[in-house]
Amino acid sequence: MSRSLAVTVAEREIDQTTSSSEVISADEAVAFAALDAGIAYSSAYPGTPTTDIQETILKHADLNQVKALWSINEKVAYESALAVAIGGQRALVSMKQVGLNVAADAFMNSCPAGVNGGLVLVVGDEPACHSSQNKQDTRHYRNLSGAVLLEPSDSQEAYDMTREAFAVSERFSLPVIIRLTTRTAYGCTPVLRRKARNSRPAFSWPKQPERFFIVPQVSRRLFKRLLERQVELGDWLVKSSYTVRRLDGLQARYRRGVLCTGIGYPLAKENVPHNWSLLKVAGEPFPDDLLSEFVRQHDEVLVLEEGDPLLEARVRHVSKGTKVRGRLSDDLTQFGELQVREICAAIEGTPRPLPPPNTDLPTRLPEICKPCGYHKVFAALKEIPDIATPSDIGCNSLGGMPPYSVMDGVWAMGSSIGVACGLAAMGHSRVLAIIGDSTFYHAGLPPLIEAVQEGYRLTVLLLDNGTAAMTGGQPVPHHFDSAPAPLARKIDLALLIKAIGVRSCTTFDPHVLGVMGIRELVSSSFEVPGVKVLLYRSQCGLFTPGYHTSEPFSLKQKGG
Repeated sequence: MSRSLAVTVAEREIDQTTSSSEVISADEAVAFAALDAGIAYSSAYPGTPTTDIQETILKHADLNQVKALWSINEKVAYESALAVAIGGQRALVSMKQVGLNVAADAFMNSCPAGVNGGLVLVVGDEPACHSSQNKQDTRHYRNLSGAVLLEPSDSQEAYDMTREAFAVSERFSLPVIIRLTTRTAYGCTPVLRRKARNSRPAFSWPKQPERFFIVPQVSRRLFKRLLERQVELGDWLVKSSYTVRRLDGLQARYRRGVLCTGIGYPLAKENVPHNWSLLKVAGEPFPDDLLSEFVRQHDEVLVLEEGDPLLEARVRHVSKGTKVRGRLSDDLTQFGELQVREICAAIEGTPRPLPPPNTDLPTRLPEICKPCGYHKVFAALKEIPDIATPSDIGCNSLGGMPPYSVMDGVWAMGSSIGVACGLAAMGHSRVLAIIGDSTFYHAGLPPLIEAVQEGYRLTVLLLDNGTAAMTGGQPVPHHFDSAPAPLARKIDLALLIKAIGVRSCTTFDPHVLGVMGIRELVSSSFEVPGVKVLLYRSQCGLFTPGYHTSEPFSLKQKGG
């Protein structure tokens, strides 16, 4: 059978369970698709823009007999889901794009050996860095891993792709990535759900060391098979109903066309003239020869993709006289999300418009909640001179913004203590690493162990508010009784710190100690050799009854 694309694509058959659609986000659509596909397990680590996937699954987990949980970090989330899929059952794991960096070791090494049950990894990219440290594009990981990647263009496609992704994973014995971007994840469009899968195979852990014992001789053999499978994956993707091609009649040569993927597809449908040809790339690996075929049929091709110009770079290599326009040609900005005004200018052949001028509206920065004890902590730090303050991801990073501005930098989950180790190694004697409780469990334990092992002179300010507050109040292993979703077993955080070998662990309540007391506590810690942990203990008011009756703290109250 020829791999040429059909001129028209038939509508997908939908075995609908209701007579009407429901307007939901792509995050919710992914969650419902996973439940309808018969998953047995769902794990995740919270982070924009994918948090709502697991929140939705948790609401329906018991009814669907699904084990669903927030994992300690993305690596554990992926590995636990991998075990379920190797055992023959279906599993979903979701995280934001920087979370895949944490899970990358397990993810990359799982692809050659593959899975038995369906394993779907949902990753949310943030091209405009609305709530992320960087704009990294998950498609790079697809190219490194050899896995299948599908990129929905709206909520219905998020549902359909996720639902089918489990079957694709089982057919090819590979994890399947669903790549969402911010606007797709949060955008709401109508969705028709299909009849839920009722059967679920029994879990059976295989004894196949020749497949899963990934030593070099096994890895070489499996990787060769993975490379050979790429052509088969590309064939499936091209023949799937998610790949769309529209040509203006049957001609040997066309004037203008648009190549798009993800949210670029609805943007193309809304803004590109109907006499332009269109090729929607539904995911990867999409065959180079078909990209080349489409591009060479046109005098000019506009590429609409969210994130890095990966498709554009590929087609430039095969264009041979076709003018390719996109981010690399500077017709579209190279950073941030696709903008309608830039797309329209590129269609009209006019220069890319400048960004809108700044307005006179005041800048609205994120703020620490009014009654939070963090106010007193950061007010105290503002009065302590000559300290290095590497900080971490979470609510504590708000201390780096006005009115406090007491953080020297934020890099990655757990990096506050790792950076503090480097500072201490270079002889800095007044180092204060600032980290929250959820982040500490996620990635703060290894650098703290190193600090103890090396005998570094540093202080860790561990802000324990009993929850992962910035992402919506997800539980942490030791959280307070009034926090949501009580755990079966709680971790004694202070005992854990002492077990690592930290000899000085001081617990304090910011509302009792006050700004002056906190200032003295932190300052005096620099006089003591070795690793010290100052354990802030105060519940997050947002998830505590009586939050709205608390008195807000201001800098005028700093002696309180």
